[in-house]
Amino acid sequence: PKKAEAKAAGRVQIVAPMPGKILRIEASVGQAVKEGDVLIVLKSADLSEAAEDADKTYQKALEAQEQAQKTCKKAKAKLKKAQDNLKELKQELAQEEERNAAAASDDSADASASSTPVLFDTEPYETAVKDAKENLADAKEALKAAQDSQESAREAYSSASAKLAGLKVRAPRSGTVADLAAEVGMTTAMINANGAALRIVDLDSLVGVIRVPENYIGSMYVEQECEVDAQGAVDILGQSTDLSFDATVSKIADTPDKAKKGDSTVYYTVQLALDVPKGQIRDGMTIQAKMEFTDYGTVYYVPPSAVGDDGAGSYVEVVFGDKTTKQQEVTLLDMDDDGQAVIQSDGLVANTTIRTDIS
Repeated sequence: PKKAEAKAAGRVQIVAPMPGKILRIEASVGQAVKEGDVLIVLKSADLSEAAEDADKTYQKALEAQEQAQKTCKKAKAKLKKAQDNLKELKQELAQEEERNAAAASDDSADASASSTPVLFDTEPYETAVKDAKENLADAKEALKAAQDSQESAREAYSSASAKLAGLKVRAPRSGTVADLAAEVGMTTAMINANGAALRIVDLDSLVGVIRVPENYIGSMYVEQECEVDAQGAVDILGQSTDLSFDATVSKIADTPDKAKKGDSTVYYTVQLALDVPKGQIRDGMTIQAKMEFTDYGTVYYVPPSAVGDDGAGSYVEVVFGDKTTKQQEVTLLDMDDDGQAVIQSDGLVANTTIRTDIS
């Protein structure tokens, strides 16, 4: 039997996105969640204070913009009034000039009569219009500055709000919560030091993962059947029990696992498709995989043309240093995916020279 672990193929580790402390945990182990659901709520005094300050600055900028708009509106009204006053004065001046012209051309007018001319001084009105235009230009410039300031404050507030929203850790995908390592009051540094606050897994894609020594890999194949035992599984009544169920090899790694320090054995990772009802085993549970292997010892990969058949069995021709050859009986085990013949023989050792063209 080989020890294996039940793993969800679609597992996702959740880590804390920013510094802070855990304020609330909104999920529990075994809970089904949907993408976007809140899992953990963090607390960060710095972020909260920054968001509050940004909001105050933004509100002040809005008030300043509103005041600048009112000032600009008043300046426009003042300019219009000054322009209307100047226009009215010019109209009166034109009318007076028409009356004077009519009086001068009236032959029946009393030559001895005298009249007092009406004086129209437009300079103060023109000055008022000029000043009003300058005030309006200043008001527009102040309004533009207030609008720029408001936009900058809005962006700063949006950024601070986004960071504050980041204190809510959400599920990146739908699945089931597993391995909840987070606790209220823990810092995010403590959580991330352990690798993850929690994991979300897809229990519909549970697989068994087993590490197999290299000398057994040659006798394994995809869809090979085996039996799996699970201690602490859950039966249909929800009670803890020991279960046995069938499994098949679904994937064999092409390359060996990374060697562990002090371990010279070469291992390959093999995945098992588990034929077990949903919910009876959990992600991360240790299971026992019972598989039958034939230990062929050391195997060799050679070109197919190096293997001959004399009717009694397979053989290779060993070449010695003096160019003489000798037939060595071998067992032809299989052909690998690269077209190489997999052979075994107790009479062969590493670095033995053989002919490659005997068949």
